[in-house]
Amino acid sequence: MRVSLTQSPLHWWIEIELVLNLSLEAESWSNMTTRTPPYNSRPTQSYSIHVKHAKACIIVIHEVWGLNQYVRHVCKRLSKLGFAAIAPNLSSRNQELFTPQNIKDAMAAVWKIPLKDRFSANSLDRVLSQKRSPQRVANLLTLLYSRKFRRRMLSDLKSFADYAFTRYGKVAAIGFSMGGGLSFKLAAECPKFSGCISFCGEAPNPNELTKIDSPMLLICAGQDRFMNSKVPDFVRETLKQTKELTLKVYGNARHEFFNEMNKHDYDRNTTQDAWSAAQTFLKEVFR
Repeated sequence: MRVSLTQSPLHWWIEIELVLNLSLEAESWSNMTTRTPPYNSRPTQSYSIHVKHAKACIIVIHEVWGLNQYVRHVCKRLSKLGFAAIAPNLSSRNQELFTPQNIKDAMAAVWKIPLKDRFSANSLDRVLSQKRSPQRVANLLTLLYSRKFRRRMLSDLKSFADYAFTRYGKVAAIGFSMGGGLSFKLAAECPKFSGCISFCGEAPNPNELTKIDSPMLLICAGQDRFMNSKVPDFVRETLKQTKELTLKVYGNARHEFFNEMNKHDYDRNTTQDAWSAAQTFLKEVFR
């Protein structure tokens, strides 16, 4: 185990690192990193796997559920392909609010509400009042769907991406649901990105798309009525701007078909095909 203190122009990181050496015949799951860039007096933590001799790193962006066991599994899966992986915990500075139960109750309150209405303070207040949601749920949703919080999440992701570029030659992003939309936004902020992958995430708007120079892979679930509403316009805009996009749509799949922790949505066969597409994409962009 190695403990070190690292400095960037803007942040400090406390790093506890054990290195995974894939050159050994028997794989050793020995690399877990907690990286904390503390600013605004509260830290942003991460789970990361640094593969020895890796030449590329992938920023893994979690869903609203946070940095859970599924996200750690994704990092391990990517490391088996020879990539380093960093998964920032975007809610770690508000851990007392973003508890698993609070998140579950909050999502239950707004699950049937379109995304655009969740970002409207008046619409959100009306729904919370109708459902008589407890204050802890109201506080979480008000924060989660505030533009300031979304900007902070993107800033945190950019900080980790900048760090990854100092250590690896190539960097890409992969995100799921909320994280899928953030994957596009992060690519727009990182012109040196090799690629970005979105599993059932919100498509970028035309201004964001203009700033994305890397290839994109968007994986959609056909039964996902929330995230798919912007996809047709996004595809047309992508053609107009002559961007590089791979689009895969699984007609019978539900929003979280890829997440084995969601027993209602999970589809093993579809997940295997989608991961095969993601693996092919990553190998192509990291050539």
